[in-house]
Amino acid sequence: MKKLISIFVLAFICLFGLVACGKEPEKDPNQGEPGEKLSETLSNAKAYLKQMYEKAATTTSADYTRPAKGEGYTVTWTVDTDKVKVILSEDGNSVTIDVDEESEEEVSYKLTATIATPDGEKTELSWNHVVPKFQVATWETYVAAKAGDPIVVEGVVTAIIGKANGNSYNCLYLQDKDNKGAYYVYGAAADPSAADSGIKVGMTVRVSGEKDIYSGTHEIKNGVFKVVDETIKTIEPVDYTELFTNAKDLKDESIVAAQGLLVTIKGVTIDSVTEANGYYNFKLAGKTSYVRISSSVCPLTKDEQKTFKADFSEHIGWTADATGVICVYDGNFYLTPVAANSYEYKSLPELDDAGMVAFVKEHLTLVAEITEPQALTLPAKGTGYEAVAITWATSDETLAPIAEGKVTFGEPDEDTEVTLTATLTSGEVSETKEFKVKVLAPVSDLIEAEVLAKLFALEEGKALNGKQVLAGTIVKIDTAYSTEYKNITVTIKPDVATDDEHNVQCFRMVGGEDLAEGDHIVVTGILKNYKGTKEFDAKCTYSKTLSVEEAKQLVVLEKVFALEEGKALNGKQVLAGTIVKIDTAYSTEYKNITVTIKPDVATDDEHNVQCFRMVGGEDLAEGDHIVVTGILKNYKGTKEFDAKCTYSKTLSLEEAKGLVIVEQAFALAAGKAMNAKVTLTGEIVKIDTAYSTEYKNISVTIKVNGVADDEHNILCFRMVGGEDLAVGDVISVTGLIKNYNSTVEFDAKCTYVKLAAEAE
Repeated sequence: MKKLISIFVLAFICLFGLVACGKEPEKDPNQGEPGEKLSETLSNAKAYLKQMYEKAATTTSADYTRPAKGEGYTVTWTVDTDKVKVILSEDGNSVTIDVDEESEEEVSYKLTATIATPDGEKTELSWNHVVPKFQVATWETYVAAKAGDPIVVEGVVTAIIGKANGNSYNCLYLQDKDNKGAYYVYGAAADPSAADSGIKVGMTVRVSGEKDIYSGTHEIKNGVFKVVDETIKTIEPVDYTELFTNAKDLKDESIVAAQGLLVTIKGVTIDSVTEANGYYNFKLAGKTSYVRISSSVCPLTKDEQKTFKADFSEHIGWTADATGVICVYDGNFYLTPVAANSYEYKSLPELDDAGMVAFVKEHLTLVAEITEPQALTLPAKGTGYEAVAITWATSDETLAPIAEGKVTFGEPDEDTEVTLTATLTSGEVSETKEFKVKVLAPVSDLIEAEVLAKLFALEEGKALNGKQVLAGTIVKIDTAYSTEYKNITVTIKPDVATDDEHNVQCFRMVGGEDLAEGDHIVVTGILKNYKGTKEFDAKCTYSKTLSVEEAKQLVVLEKVFALEEGKALNGKQVLAGTIVKIDTAYSTEYKNITVTIKPDVATDDEHNVQCFRMVGGEDLAEGDHIVVTGILKNYKGTKEFDAKCTYSKTLSLEEAKGLVIVEQAFALAAGKAMNAKVTLTGEIVKIDTAYSTEYKNISVTIKVNGVADDEHNILCFRMVGGEDLAVGDVISVTGLIKNYNSTVEFDAKCTYVKLAAEAE
């Protein structure tokens, strides 16, 4: 209920925020009584309440809430009957319309909202409501009810889902007393898994709420539950083996009609795991379905889920009995588990050598994509059939060497495909199976526009390599801040987005108690495509004060302090910081120095970084601020820039990173391109091809800021626009850099922003 209250109040406040900003409504909101003249803000409030509740359910068998105040305005709610009560919340932000869920007769009443300003100006709105006569629905009535209809059901609890058990929502599964079907209560205000709920599996519970249908699933939303019989009853699952076997497909009405029913299917074959979706697949009669472990609504506790997953992985190929409640996704049948032993494993079929090798080969899997350096254990024997021995070979001993039963993936300079070959042997039978593994090059310093482009190009279930950073404005609070889990889910409109089609969700973002719609934040985390939703994954972080570049510096610092001993980050990195120690004085013989810096983004001295034998340094002293470029590594526990790193006391962080890009660009082989778009700033030193009025483009050459010579100038080929450009102008260019016939250039359709006019 608190969540609903906060949403109502926030939306109400946001409306008046728009008014305060001078935004005009799409139509005249003053639709009051004839002759009624209202102030603009009061008429907007009236229009808002009309819009919010003109289509809301008017027949309600459960309590509901309404907002009681806006920004500088109050809303007083009244009813014209003593059979319904209006209860003001403790904070005064909302009211609860308290109805009798077990009314012996139908009650009709008028709900009136009086909107008032501090100076006494008022206006009213009213709606006719009905509390239906109390009646417990049959399962047939429940299924036949339309979305929005009030509904009261009773049943025996077969599964409990609650936030206290780590779920995102509060839900119940109730079995109909005649075993014809069951009821799914979704998103209840109270938590049935909480210790004080009094609800246990096997009890009989009554739920009052509103019927809803979501993607074909019948459910009860805004449900209020009440225990009507504390006696624990044992619900035996209905045997669906014959029905499942005879069904023509997974959408067959014979197996999907009784949603929520607790059933068992006997003699299935344990098949495989679709980890990204939580699908634990089984086969029977030519059909493949699954028991699903949902990340947001699962009756199993986290420990029970671990047990379930471990047991499943150890029984691939076994026959088993599968038990769970019937659910549907896109019309297809699947099961939700109600206990960790939802699969009762029976036996492993006896096979000869050829059969065992064939089985293990079919079910042997390996990760298809590597996004960061890691070591993976390779199976040495078949799952289930341990008589099958497995040996491995790699196509790249440098990038993916195999030793002691593990393959260790490093970081390539560009995306690289590695072939791992498994040889499976049992007796005299031997077969091979190849796995193509794509090892991704690090792309953690992408410009924001490229981050967004790559995110929206992701296939479903895929994620970008490494942590990314995006700045944006919160346009929606998807899930309010949780005091229990200390997280929040919001949607941002990235600064680089030109429309609302490229908004990004920040799922279960750490913290967020201080956030509201309209706040500008910088978010850091793993970006992925989750079932079509483009989002930062859980445990992403935010800042209301850091810049994008500062957030990227934190990512670099986090990565170097996570390095194993002896390991280094791929490619040159850049960190800005202040010298806190001269470890080894400047050497006139070797022309180098060793210093320790405290990075600008470090909040303590535990994250200081040493710059080992840094080139030059005769002019350096403690307290100097420098920007350092080089290879970062963990040398025997010391986090350091490796020897021959360089520094500048004058270049900005962006300019130093630009020099790294230029170095990478001029290292490209002919015909090769960088793996992502970049931005470089520099002065136009040549107009190679004048602006074309026909094609609306221009070709120019720039000298990048910070580059000391003319040997590393970059061509901007057929750059979009350019009518206003001249030699001497400073522009910031964005595009893909490539080596075209030994010319290093921004490719056609690169874009620019003009930063300085032509020098006088």
